[in-house]
Amino acid sequence: MPMSGNRLARSLAQFACIAALLVFIGLPAWADSEDDPDFYLSVPGVRALKLDRTSLQFTPGAQEMEAGWTQQQVLLARVSANVEWALKLSGTVGQWEGPWDKPVGDIHWKCGGGGYTALTLTEAVAAEGGPCNQQTVPLHFRIRLDWANDTPGEYTYSYILIEVTQP
Repeated sequence: MPMSGNRLARSLAQFACIAALLVFIGLPAWADSEDDPDFYLSVPGVRALKLDRTSLQFTPGAQEMEAGWTQQQVLLARVSANVEWALKLSGTVGQWEGPWDKPVGDIHWKCGGGGYTALTLTEAVAAEGGPCNQQTVPLHFRIRLDWANDTPGEYTYSYILIEVTQP
């Protein structure tokens, strides 16, 4: 049975309302390949350093005083980098704070095998490497002792600069 004019007009009006509603509620639209988004990423060279602790405490006894050295202690440096890197260290002032002006060179360090090196105010390279994630670099420290100069008291040296930079 054919639709009457009023019914057809109502059906067309309902269809138009539904179509308009679908446009307003934001149904997903299809885009051609010219509308695809572009993504850009600019990654810089990044180097990061984490130390396993912020201080080392040495308390020498008679045997260490006789030997002229404290027992060694190890500070673990963890390096992360997406480029070549160098782990460097230096002192930043010439003396310790304490009962006498203990020189910075009484702090000796090494990384890996070989002998110890006196800490100086000049930057020294302890280790180098390439891209890595949390590469552990052990830094060994010991303190030179002297019966005549190391009078009893508290000595502190808070001026070691340990950093990771470009080689």
